[in-house]
Amino acid sequence: MEMTLKQIPKIAPPRFAEIAAKAKSLWDGFVDNYNSQFPPQSLFRDDYRATVNPMALHFGLHCVKSLGIQRLEDTAICLRQNLDGEQRAPSWLWKNEDGAPIILMDVDQVTLSFPQNEKEQKKIRTRLFLHEIGHIVLHLSALKNQRSAFHPGVSDDQEEEAWIFCNVIVGLALGCVARSGRLNNVIDGAWEKSC
Repeated sequence: MEMTLKQIPKIAPPRFAEIAAKAKSLWDGFVDNYNSQFPPQSLFRDDYRATVNPMALHFGLHCVKSLGIQRLEDTAICLRQNLDGEQRAPSWLWKNEDGAPIILMDVDQVTLSFPQNEKEQKKIRTRLFLHEIGHIVLHLSALKNQRSAFHPGVSDDQEEEAWIFCNVIVGLALGCVARSGRLNNVIDGAWEKSC
């Protein structure tokens, strides 16, 4: 039997505010450092060839460096084809021997789980990437204590927190697009691409 929204435990308001403040601080630092490289609407573009949106990738690198991690991993994202046909989450974390977190994304699984068009899959992959960055930012201590291996299963609260982080970043980016559009008297269609 499915739970109703009212039955699902909620993240306490102070923890929500802490997650949002951390996301805002990282976003502001990223904007300060990369503003000339990425216009506000870059997070919502879908005309790139990479697996993950380039702005999201640079934001992830900015986040891990701000945590004192030297690199996210040289390739930043490792693609795994649906290894054994089993149904699993389309993205997860791995930790290298030297401590560098690696975001693994099974592109085939994204395609199987979300069979929309390529533009929709790009949006999903970008959000999955930001979600995994949320785990690194918010749950780094659990990752530091692990040997080279998959990140251990996270709690329901940690999973929700990572999604909150992801969506705060998307909201901040969309807010930048809206503010930029109003200042320049231009209506940008990024809001249509964000959902």
